[in-house]
Amino acid sequence: MAVCGETTQRAFADTLAQHGVETFRPTAQADPYALAESLLGWAGAHALRTLCFWNVDPKVKLLLARVAPAELRLIDVSPGHYAFAELDGVANFAAAIDLDVAAYYARLDVLVLKYHATDTPPCRRTIVIANGVATASRAAPAPAVPRFLVSGRIAPSKRLKTVLTAFAQVQRDQPTAELHLVGQAEARHAACLAELRVQASGLAVYFRGADPTMSYRCEPFTAAVVLGTHQGSPNAVLEAMAAGLPVIANASGGTGGIVRAGKTGWLLPEHCTAAELAAAMLESFAQPARSTFLGTAGRAYVRAHHDLEVMAARYLDLLKSPNPSRSR
Repeated sequence: MAVCGETTQRAFADTLAQHGVETFRPTAQADPYALAESLLGWAGAHALRTLCFWNVDPKVKLLLARVAPAELRLIDVSPGHYAFAELDGVANFAAAIDLDVAAYYARLDVLVLKYHATDTPPCRRTIVIANGVATASRAAPAPAVPRFLVSGRIAPSKRLKTVLTAFAQVQRDQPTAELHLVGQAEARHAACLAELRVQASGLAVYFRGADPTMSYRCEPFTAAVVLGTHQGSPNAVLEAMAAGLPVIANASGGTGGIVRAGKTGWLLPEHCTAAELAAAMLESFAQPARSTFLGTAGRAYVRAHHDLEVMAARYLDLLKSPNPSRSR
């Protein structure tokens, strides 16, 4: 597994190493040309037949599509529409290397989506492999005071400013309310974290840092809050639901297929306001029986449709399968 950009948690690499998966940096340089060249050299030296992109710099993907030999299969695992927007955003770079974005998708052998999306780029083959999460211990019973969880990377796309504005409204109504943020920011998002800390001043907001064990899911929380922009299929949603935590989320990307309003959680409009979020948070505390029902239903849904072993088996089948588009 080649690591081409920033990483947020050393525990991920340590876990891979424990299971015999080698991780390495193909080059110390961040330059996309150096990365593409190193990856092609690695592929050739090890007689690889597949390169699988997972959150890779769009410039690196374009370069590899431009110069990779035809027999090298390229698979792009897309987290959501923001990955398509990233490619559109480097159109000038694509033109400079004489490969437009449409040609990139035409060169791909497989585009893997996390959910059944609309308006996807035309590719020779597109499949959907739903994200999966491990079975989790059930969360503790709901707390006596409003206590909310936000987990995952701290980044501008997570709409945490809206979450903090909503929580300020919740705390005015429920002075004992708490908000727990579990996660860390990459170096490039340090300013975002600093701004959030300033905004949270005077509120019962706890910045708890990273917890790769996800032990926080066993704590008593009223609900988990997940907002995002151009999301794929957020693991933060699936992990909370797997533990039976009621989820409040916005209908972005694949979230609307997982969190179903009144059935598996609170589903807000994609561009929900802080007032709409605050209302849902207060409702989740005021209606404990409904919250318990939604948490139980969400847990059952994830166990039935987002099993980790099923996801792993589907990726393994894809990577081991022959390449019909190149064998003709």
